[in-house]
Amino acid sequence: MNITSLKSYKTGKTIFSGPYADIVACLEDAVQKRINLEYVDLSHQNLSNANLDEAHMPYADFTGCNLSGVNLSESNLRMSKFQHACLYNSYFCYSDLYGCDFINTDFGATNIVGADMQCCKFSTLSCFSLDFVDVGSLAGSQFHHVNGNIYPMSNSPIVIKGIFNTPIVIMDSVVQIGRNTFPRNDIPVTKLLGHIAAVPVDIKTVS
Repeated sequence: MNITSLKSYKTGKTIFSGPYADIVACLEDAVQKRINLEYVDLSHQNLSNANLDEAHMPYADFTGCNLSGVNLSESNLRMSKFQHACLYNSYFCYSDLYGCDFINTDFGATNIVGADMQCCKFSTLSCFSLDFVDVGSLAGSQFHHVNGNIYPMSNSPIVIKGIFNTPIVIMDSVVQIGRNTFPRNDIPVTKLLGHIAAVPVDIKTVS
């Protein structure tokens, strides 16, 4: 059986290794043994359905990872990179996600109950499928728009579906409809909701 290694992208040194069938088996064993996986390089790996509950992986690099079905609940993932990663049906319940980079990340049925999501970065419309109402905090988080602007998202975004073929998203300072944004002060939320009250829509608060 080949030796599988987990390396640090910061130092280039091996953090953990052994005779494992694949990267998932190696990683699961490292987590079970409470190995400190700080700065671990997992970029572009297929980690689907891995059980990594209670992992200690601050500053991990998950860039381009397939994390579908992964259990990363109750884990320390502070300042980790999830750019271009796939997080369908993934679990991050009660995890420390402070400062994580979710630029160009795909979400879908991603469970974030009780997670600390302060100072995170988001950029995809799929992030508005997240139930932000269940997180510990969103303070200091941002939405990086395709137009190059960065909008604060420290409070509950309100997502309205059913009027257009794209959601209406009400953030701290802007209202986003598709790729277009409007200053929130120009479209008072109470007035907007009043205009659509008679229309059958799905209004979801995802704070």
